[in-house]
Amino acid sequence: VKEPTQAAPQFRAVIARPGDQPTSVLHTLAQLQLARAARDAGNNAEARQSYADFPAAWRNADPRQPLLAVVARELAALPPPSAPTAPR
Repeated sequence: VKEPTQAAPQFRAVIARPGDQPTSVLHTLAQLQLARAARDAGNNAEARQSYADFPAAWRNADPRQPLLAVVARELAALPPPSAPTAPR
């Protein structure tokens, strides 16, 4: 995604409006692309959530599906969530 901050709302729109084909692979792939756009825009919290939502949407898929392995690697490569700082 060349313009992740502009692409993310478009992917959210696809996900939010399943239309008459709510089980279309298009919506699942939009979830993955939203994760990538959020990651590229530096929004790691949204990226982490979207990466987690992708395999949930494919819960009945063959676990050896190569795209699931790619998603797992991309999720693992995200920096860990920052711990909240305690007030002083």
